[in-house]
Amino acid sequence: MFIVALFVIARSWKQPRCPTTEEWIQKMWQMDGMRKYHPE
Repeated sequence: MFIVALFVIARSWKQPRCPTTEEWIQKMWQMDGMRKYHPE
């Protein structure tokens, strides 16, 4: 699941620069929240 989350994040971000650690944490919290409300 973690690999899938990283893949989705990488695809959803259309940024030319590397994301900061803070942005990664924010995105992972969003993914974790989605997983809690929409279990697969």
